[in-house]
Amino acid sequence: YQRRVHGVARQGKGNMAVSNAIGSNVFDILLGLGFPWLLSGCVRGLEPLPISTHGLVIYASMLFGVLILFMLLVGLSHWNLKVVHGYILFVIYGLFCVSSLAIDAGKFPGIPKPKQ
Repeated sequence: YQRRVHGVARQGKGNMAVSNAIGSNVFDILLGLGFPWLLSGCVRGLEPLPISTHGLVIYASMLFGVLILFMLLVGLSHWNLKVVHGYILFVIYGLFCVSSLAIDAGKFPGIPKPKQ
């Protein structure tokens, strides 16, 4: 996938590359979220499905922080992505996963355990 987008961009079709990258993510999200919900609706019927919003503000804040950090990292390297950026973002993703599990388990200081 990445080679295809990169190849299209190298041919001078930047708009096509960006559209491909965004379009495929939208498709993945719609299929990845929509199909399980469709199956759940078929199995459960029209019964409401409770959804917990516990930690939503924290997760959104973390996402915004990662976006700012990413922009700073890329901006400081004159808008070039480097391998070290990948390692840094991989570590940040690991920290996000650990902190998310800690929040959901009620082990994060100052944040109550979500109701089940």
